[in-house]
Amino acid sequence: MPDRPAPDAEESTVGAQRPTRFAADVVYRGRAEDHDYLVRVRHRLLDTSFTVVLDGVEHDPKGEEGEHEAPPADGLRFRLEESFTGLRCTVRRPDEDGELTDAEVLVVHTAGLGGAGEVDVRHGLERTPLAPEEGSPSAARDARRLAHPVRSALLAALARAAGFLLPLLGLSALLGGLLDPVRAWISARLSPILEAIGRVVDPVRQWVAELLRPLRDLRDAVLAPVFEVLEALLQPVVSVWDRFWELVRGLLPDLAVSVPDWLFEVLVPAVVVAVVFVATFRRLRRRARRLDAARQAGASAGASDDDAGRARTRAASAAGTGGQEGLGEAEGPSLPPSSSGPS
Repeated sequence: MPDRPAPDAEESTVGAQRPTRFAADVVYRGRAEDHDYLVRVRHRLLDTSFTVVLDGVEHDPKGEEGEHEAPPADGLRFRLEESFTGLRCTVRRPDEDGELTDAEVLVVHTAGLGGAGEVDVRHGLERTPLAPEEGSPSAARDARRLAHPVRSALLAALARAAGFLLPLLGLSALLGGLLDPVRAWISARLSPILEAIGRVVDPVRQWVAELLRPLRDLRDAVLAPVFEVLEALLQPVVSVWDRFWELVRGLLPDLAVSVPDWLFEVLVPAVVVAVVFVATFRRLRRRARRLDAARQAGASAGASDDDAGRARTRAASAAGTGGQEGLGEAEGPSLPPSSSGPS
């Protein structure tokens, strides 16, 4: 199996795409459930792709999705689900018996026209956002949304409400005024044809009805006794049910309230907007806290890496100095210069 490229070897190529409203290359970092993630995303409209460094091992989920290739060193497999706005990547980890089971889900979302987005790691209902690199379009988008959470939540609520109400009410209810002239034109053109077809079909229908009348009369004559028996058997049950409801109505006060029809037409969209607004606002607040935690974790990891690098540099310098001293001792003690002059 060929060696996988180290994470730092490819990181320099990320960002080769100049950020525009339609395309951006963004690196996301974070830690969730004791696993480290570094995700490189190519945000494109309808063509988003990504690679991930998971606990130090480079993966291309799209290339490793099938079972035909040799498994990587950590034994992980992936399952991708594409949508119009991004990707869902299910990480499949081997269990104690070596069987692959679904673990976390990487959700890569491309926002707008493709120039920014976000990446979340989901463990069941728990969602952990990964922090975008500083100065990227995704970081600027997060800063704008978190600076104005009320406005962002309201826009998201209106968009979600429209997506909910369009299938519920239908385009005919929303565009009825625009479609009325079209329906009138089609009706005027088709009315002569439908009337001609009716004049031809009506005599045939009447003849068939007269032909089948004896069969219907025979059916009614045969089933009439059966219906009378069923009615006699069910009459006690119906009487008990009616007395029960009369008793219930007598115990309850009269709650008859006239509700106008337009109330439901206004109430349903208002409730949808309010619920989505509250949920989105809370999600933005929670996302802000978790993004700060992810950035702090990344800064701590970077600082520890810098300390480790400086320690390795000091160790190498000390080793070099010790080698030079050992080399001088091996050559022997240096003799003092001989003094010239009369003895």
